[in-house]
Amino acid sequence: MEKKTDVNENDPIVGYFHGVSPIKTSRKNTRYFNATVQTARQEYHQAVFFTPEKYNSIVTAQKNKTPVKLNNARKTIGFKDDYDIQCTRETSIDVTTGVDFTYRPPQDTQLNVAEIINMTNHQSILKLLATVCNIDGASTMVTVRDSESEVKSCQVGDQTGTIQLSLWDGQIDLVQLGKTYMFTNLSTRSFNGKTTLTTTRNTTIMHSSTTITLPNTSNTNDFETLTNTLTQTVEGSTITIKKLCPKCHSTQQSINIKENFHRCTTCKILRKQSSYITKCNGALIFKMGEDELSLAIPNSILTKFIHKEKDITFLDAQDIEEYLLTCGP
Repeated sequence: MEKKTDVNENDPIVGYFHGVSPIKTSRKNTRYFNATVQTARQEYHQAVFFTPEKYNSIVTAQKNKTPVKLNNARKTIGFKDDYDIQCTRETSIDVTTGVDFTYRPPQDTQLNVAEIINMTNHQSILKLLATVCNIDGASTMVTVRDSESEVKSCQVGDQTGTIQLSLWDGQIDLVQLGKTYMFTNLSTRSFNGKTTLTTTRNTTIMHSSTTITLPNTSNTNDFETLTNTLTQTVEGSTITIKKLCPKCHSTQQSINIKENFHRCTTCKILRKQSSYITKCNGALIFKMGEDELSLAIPNSILTKFIHKEKDITFLDAQDIEEYLLTCGP
């Protein structure tokens, strides 16, 4: 049996770098990058580095397959005594020798649902092939890091079981009930002792022709979706639009949609206006007798509706509000 690395906080971490990402910028304007650290022949740990000044030396170590020693790196205990690594300015990175295992890139391991259900919080899932067996009828608007996002839950499964998956923003419309997909770069979440999955910024969702026989459980039953039809005239509307950088995902505080180009206020990259991610949501006001009814409209529904007639990329909030007021009877 292969020896596992001791996770004592005071012990240095010795190994090889793999998969060093480009330098990224968080929504709080913190620069960082990710990598995988190989600490044994077949043992790998996810690492985040908040030290962009060390980026070139780490890329060089990866390119040359040079073993390194990390001192004063923080270890976060995870699944089955596994741990993730955080490196700050207090972390030193030195070339070392005498490593008793060779450079070996990690394999893209595909897990099944039964394996994922037994995992703990914040574990990375590189690949999952699963069929969508239920989709919630309504999505929810939540505030994440001062930015409003849309999330919708669905149930996915394979031969070993089913699990809840949270889809965020633009990923919501990428799945259909009964279809099979290869999901990559998911992450586990734990609530009340139950493991679920969520998509991440790096998640990809690709349709697969593979046929999966789902287990016969109550989670895979068909659900009846209750809908109401409203035929009243729209009396008022209020819309909020946000533009996000496709690289660092930061919200643009000032952007002129009438211009062809815009420089990100965080990562400072100049891009075409059309490359920025548009997120919009709001509410429609209907007259109901003596009262008014406010109906919340999430991003996925509003964007799909607007795109039938207009390119939402070059519309501001009032453009959309006026358009909605002209729709209907």
